[in-house]
Amino acid sequence: MGIGIDILKVSRIRMLLEKSKFTESRFLEKCLHPKEIQQYRLLQGSQITQAQRAKWLGVRWSVKEATFKALQPSYYIYMPFMEYAHNKQGMPVINIHKPNVSITPVSVSVSHDGDYVVANALYLP
Repeated sequence: MGIGIDILKVSRIRMLLEKSKFTESRFLEKCLHPKEIQQYRLLQGSQITQAQRAKWLGVRWSVKEATFKALQPSYYIYMPFMEYAHNKQGMPVINIHKPNVSITPVSVSVSHDGDYVVANALYLP
């Protein structure tokens, strides 16, 4: 069993997005699964604000940081191999998509208020 927690100030993500398109692209590749990058690109084309995109990214960053902590020391799974999703019951989970590694989805909980996101992860092998 493993437990992880993370807290994030969303304005850090917002400042990163404002820096440059190159910085934004590098950040996406570092922290998002390819499916999530596609979802993010759809958000960019919609009427969503940069602050809302930053919160969307902040949620994913925070739950993945918590998941990384929950999986240690048994596994070292990095963010691009993790996908934030919802199970059939609608509960948030992290699915692991790493070749030759079979891990059950990790249960996560996330809350946000103002400029902060906090996430918890619970890994039950």
